Amino acid sequence: MLLLLTNPNTISNDIFSKIVFYRIAKKKNNRIKNSIHCKFSYCLCPQNGLGQHKYTHEKVFKDLPLRKFYASSNIHTQGGVRANNCPYFRKMKPDSDHSAQTSAPQARSQPVSHFARWLSALRLRTLPLALSGVGMGNLLAWQTGSFDGFTAAASLSTAALLQILSNLANDLGDATHGADGIHRVGPARAVAGGAIAASDMRMAVRLLVVLSVAAGLTLLFRAHSVVGMGVWLMLAVGLTATWAAIRYTMGEKPYGYAGYGDVAVWLFFGPTAVLGTAFLHSGRLEWPWMLPAIGLGCLSTAVLNLNNLRDREGDARVGKRTQVVRMGPSGGLLYQVVLVGVGVGAFWGYALCLGEFNLLLAWTLPGLVLLYSLTRLYRIQNPTEFDPWLGRTAGLTFLFVVLFVIWQWMH
Repeated sequence: MLLLLTNPNTISNDIFSKIVFYRIAKKKNNRIKNSIHCKFSYCLCPQNGLGQHKYTHEKVFKDLPLRKFYASSNIHTQGGVRANNCPYFRKMKPDSDHSAQTSAPQARSQPVSHFARWLSALRLRTLPLALSGVGMGNLLAWQTGSFDGFTAAASLSTAALLQILSNLANDLGDATHGADGIHRVGPARAVAGGAIAASDMRMAVRLLVVLSVAAGLTLLFRAHSVVGMGVWLMLAVGLTATWAAIRYTMGEKPYGYAGYGDVAVWLFFGPTAVLGTAFLHSGRLEWPWMLPAIGLGCLSTAVLNLNNLRDREGDARVGKRTQVVRMGPSGGLLYQVVLVGVGVGAFWGYALCLGEFNLLLAWTLPGLVLLYSLTRLYRIQNPTEFDPWLGRTAGLTFLFVVLFVIWQWMH
């Protein structure tokens, strides 16, 4: 028996879409064996905002009751966009008493409210790592007696806005280039997951650019009396940082897809954040400050490298040539060892340079935990197991700064 089923209720007036289900069913002891093939032809979905794409996907389920079918999950796409991301495609699930008999993965849950969707897209959990470099620069200025409260607040605000800008631009860029397709291992992204329209995300990116530039100019206006003509150098650095936040994955030739994301992260999360912030406070630079700057740059890059180790297969599939894709998994792990080793060593070296045994002792704990984590990474078999170590590595990096605050206060 061949049934041709169409569901016009799933088709919105503002899109042209054909949803056709082919169901081949053969009764057997009041059960059926069915094969479901769903084809999307020229889906113009404003929710995804990515133009015309052809989608096909199919899944075979056996021994399901009549009328119980669940179209989905082995999805093949063109343009890297999942067919089931279209909000007008409604998956039909089996009743709970039969759901255990299917092997279909459940759809990734999306935040319900509009506010919750945007809050998730901002990825606020990335802020501690982003603020670590600027925080360290503020602490170095405090150490030298040249600290200014307004400059500290403005620098932290600018860093936070730039990080959120980078997160939103990354979400939009990866969705456009197909990096967040069905094969994505990490958490679902807002645009690729259909939670936020691409046009809305593009407007948010523009808004964040304006806010970031405004915060940066306020910071420079406050610091110009201290840095003098150096304000023009810092203006160039700020504009470059804004460009880097956007073009990491956005545009026709994003530098993140060419494997230069590691360089950008090391530069802007390390020396630029630490030395630039300290310079805005004091108008000078001291060579020992390079050690914590190098340490934060290396550990921040280690977090990115863990992300790339997790996403290696998906990145390679869409032509995203990260350092891990270039070096392979074994090379990526060795690269992680170098980044963590140099980063921890730089922090310990700074404590020795100051001759402060108590600071060295305080930094021993996060350093040893980070070094121990390297042994655990070599045991990982499934790429999803890298995901928890992203947060742990970022948290331990931030802990170096927190312990430096405590040491400053007690010192």
